[in-house]
Order: sequence, then structure tokens, then C-alpha cells
Amino acid sequence: GWNNRGQYADGTPTSRAYAVTSNGLRGLQGVAMGTYHGCGLDDEGGAQCWGYNPWGQLGDGTNRSRLIRAPVNDLIAIRAVRVTDRSSCALHDDGTVSCWGFNAWGQLGDGSNRTRWSPGPVRDILSIKALGSGRHHYCALNEAGRVFCWGYNGYGNLGDGSRSSRQRPVPVEGLEEVEGLAIGDLTSCAVSVDGTMSCWGRNDLGQCGDGGSSHRNAPVAVEQLTEVVEADVGELHACARRQDGGVWCWGSDLYNTMGRQRASGLRIMR
Repeated sequence: GWNNRGQYADGTPTSRAYAVTSNGLRGLQGVAMGTYHGCGLDDEGGAQCWGYNPWGQLGDGTNRSRLIRAPVNDLIAIRAVRVTDRSSCALHDDGTVSCWGFNAWGQLGDGSNRTRWSPGPVRDILSIKALGSGRHHYCALNEAGRVFCWGYNGYGNLGDGSRSSRQRPVPVEGLEEVEGLAIGDLTSCAVSVDGTMSCWGRNDLGQCGDGGSSHRNAPVAVEQLTEVVEADVGELHACARRQDGGVWCWGSDLYNTMGRQRASGLRIMR
């Protein structure tokens, strides 16, 4: 894959068409990759990032791109890290969230649209237990089972009933007792404690799984799907695993993402 911006953290800008072991990532856990940069957790409870850095998405206080990883400023006791196309966020052990990087649509959640070169706190959310990221938005799940999203919202992917981007977290409409998040490029989904799944945002190729093709500003139920234990969302499709081990996918099948041999879209399949 691409390594033109140092995405491998191996000290080179050389892209490769085959799998390689990156010694530069040894010792990191919970690695999260964006288009041009990545971040991971180190063994001291902090985070380290590498790659392209014109908007400060590496969090080291500079806009200098790096071919090897560098520590993120002022981060301790980190549980998880997530990245978007040009920004990064970290979930702290105490349930708070910090973000840094590009902020044109409010994806840093600090109430502004100012770029940050180092981490700053996301406002108005506490007791967060899970964090997910899309292209230019983030969503967080708190201990009470509520979901909050912020950032770009051009397809309704924040789920607050609008298509207005938000500089601070807003609650997703009608969602309670959520167990897990699956946040994709411009489509967001949540799995509830009862095993059902809801999605919102971009839906022109059926990414929300509701049988339609209109973008959804608020959550809709994924049809024909129960007993979900795990889910993930990509750019144009989503998949879920059920308790019985079956895997269901929906959305675009352009690159055989449904596990079939011919392309089509707007389908749910097992």
C-alpha cells in the first residue's frame, strides 16, 4: 500500500505492493490508520503517531511530517486512539476524550474550527467507554449507553436529525442502551444491547441497510438483522456478525465486498 507520507513508520517513503513487517511499529498496541498517518498506544500509557502532518494530526506540536513515530504531547493513561483523514483523538482511562489536528468541521469537538497541533479536550462528554471515527467525524459511547457525535455532518452521519456540522458533541436521536459502535467513512452504526443494529448517514448504496437509498439524518433499523455481536462499517458497505456465527453484509458490492463474484448494490446477504 501507500507509504508516500511515511504511513509504514519504517523510516522510508517507499510504497510496496506486498506485505512487509514494520519494525517501526514494534511495541505499539491498538494501532489506528488514516489515509496518510497513523497512531498507536505505547507501553507507557501514551500515544505515538507518524506520517503526514500539515494540520498537526501527529500531535507533537509541529506540522512536520515524520517517517518514524513520535510521541503525542501531553497524553497519559490512554485506552484507545482513533484517527480520521486529517485528525486524531484519544480515549483516556478516566472516560474523557482529547483530539488534535484539522478542525474545519469541528471534528476536534472543542467548540471551534481551529486547527490544533497538540491534544485538547473534547467538550460536554464524560464516562466514555468506546470511540469511533469516520472520514471527518467522531462518535463516542458512554457508560449509560448513549451515543454522541461531532464533526462533519453533510450526509446526516452525526445522527442528530440535521445535516449541520457540529463543533461540539451532540446526542444521536433515539438511541439508548447501545452496546457498541461501528463508524465508517460517512455512515455510522450502533449495536444495541438487544442485538439489533441501527445506522445513519450516507445511504445512496444502501449502507444503512434499511432497504432504501436516501441519506438518513437519524438512526434507522437495519432490516432482517438480530442477535448482532460485532459490526464494522467501511466506505460504502457494512458487515455484522451474529451470535450463530453468520456474517451479513449490505451496501455496495462493487469490489465483491459482499463475498460474491459479481458486482451489485443495495443488498443484504448472509
